Amino acid sequence: MTDYTLSEQAAGELSNTVIGTFKRLMHIRNEVPRLLPGVEPATYPVLFRVSRGECRVTDLAAELGADASTVSRHVTTLANHGLIAKTAGADDKRVQQVALTPAGVELLAQIHAQRHAWFGVLFADWPEQDIKDLSRLLERFSDSVERHAHELINPTEGRSS
Repeated sequence: MTDYTLSEQAAGELSNTVIGTFKRLMHIRNEVPRLLPGVEPATYPVLFRVSRGECRVTDLAAELGADASTVSRHVTTLANHGLIAKTAGADDKRVQQVALTPAGVELLAQIHAQRHAWFGVLFADWPEQDIKDLSRLLERFSDSVERHAHELINPTEGRSS
């Protein structure tokens, strides 16, 4: 793979575009009417992960790259709304397992439908090839973020003084 040097100007323009887009999307997410009152969109990643199968709360936090106490609060909120069920682990009763309930499955279907509608509006005037190109490039960008996350979070690790 070829390494490319990103100019300061290109980095600045790209940074402004990416961060500006994320901010606008977060604003929209925070302002749209809630599908279920009392359930914030910040809890949705927990639902999406649990939809792939029962898991431990500690593993959920690690997979989501989130603080265990934050994930635990999200789990409690979702459980209080009947969207996930919490059970004691089979081998260790101190361990909490979580699984999606039928109400959780229904909310996920509503979230998917809402997102499909949003993207239908956002890309209504885009040619299909542009949408495919954007998807491919965003996947590549996401992979790069994942691959370099540790060095971005800890920029001085591994450097000699």
